[in-house]
Amino acid sequence: MRGTSTEGMMPGAPQGVAFEPPANLEMLLARIAELSARLSRSVLADGEGEEIDQARTLARYALGARRRRDAHLSGLGMNEVQWMLLVELFVAESEFRPPASVTDVCQSVAAPKTTALRHLDRLTETGFVKRISHPSDKRSSHVALTERGRSLVSTHFSGEILRLRMSGVA
Repeated sequence: MRGTSTEGMMPGAPQGVAFEPPANLEMLLARIAELSARLSRSVLADGEGEEIDQARTLARYALGARRRRDAHLSGLGMNEVQWMLLVELFVAESEFRPPASVTDVCQSVAAPKTTALRHLDRLTETGFVKRISHPSDKRSSHVALTERGRSLVSTHFSGEILRLRMSGVA
């Protein structure tokens, strides 16, 4: 934790709770895979047993987080693509980027454009995002989170940050 500074704080997180993701997630996942392979061959060096325990704890946490998110989203009638659209908009907003074009948001979730557009329309209808007309190009529009969308994403991640800290993973 970084004290009382707001640097590294996630919007909507409880005061004093900083979110610090692993510096190199890909390297961590590769190390987990390597240790898992070595564990299956029972060739762990001193200290690696603790590392594999931490990896197992992280993996269990990740599974639980995914189940919690899926249960929450299904209760809202929302799916994975819609969630990723909200998260993309949340990250852009929290980094003070201007509202994203519909095309850019669709590409960011690696879904076919027609699929992403259909889900953006649904998120607009349910009040999680809003479309903003482009000031000079009437054929183009941008999308941004509404307060409802921002609150949903922020509340979800604030809860996960607290669970992560309590689990001993972070």
